[in-house]
Amino acid sequence: MKTELSLNEKESLEKQHRTERARRVADRIKAALLYSERWSYIDIAQALRIRPEIVYDHSDDYQESKKLKPKNGGAQSQVSEN
Repeated sequence: MKTELSLNEKESLEKQHRTERARRVADRIKAALLYSERWSYIDIAQALRIRPEIVYDHSDDYQESKKLKPKNGGAQSQVSEN
């Protein structure tokens, strides 16, 4: 699997991360960036407080198809408007 990102790709991801409001997407961006910096799946998982399998999936999804958003679009908010 390719682990290196171009400088433009890395800058683009870092810029998107700064403005991203969805936590899951931000985690996917961090996973891709850290993996490209040769962090292990276990180290990334510990830093993001997620399972290593999820880190692998995030990294694999990004490397294969540049996917950052979850398939289902994420969960609906459970906070009431009251």
